[in-house]
Amino acid sequence: MFVQHTALLRALGLAHHWQRLLDEGRAASAVEVAEAEGVDVTQVRRFLRLTLLAPDVVERLVVTRGAALEQMMRRSWPDAWTEQTQVLAAAVPKPKAPN
Repeated sequence: MFVQHTALLRALGLAHHWQRLLDEGRAASAVEVAEAEGVDVTQVRRFLRLTLLAPDVVERLVVTRGAALEQMMRRSWPDAWTEQTQVLAAAVPKPKAPN
């Protein structure tokens, strides 16, 4: 199985880490996370949107060659997971099964 580039995996990891900080009250806002991490608040907010992706969408992105992190983060994703799957199916070809 092919595993996607580390930029996507790193972004997903950071997004979930930052969301955990917010959920546990260790950070009060995305602004506070950004200040603590030394990054722009816009980047934090864009990464946090990745935590809302359906698990099957994340799995598919991780194994899809050429799934560009920047495109995925800028894309407008529907809230419903079933709709996210449909959007992904239209945008990214399904990976071929290994021989």
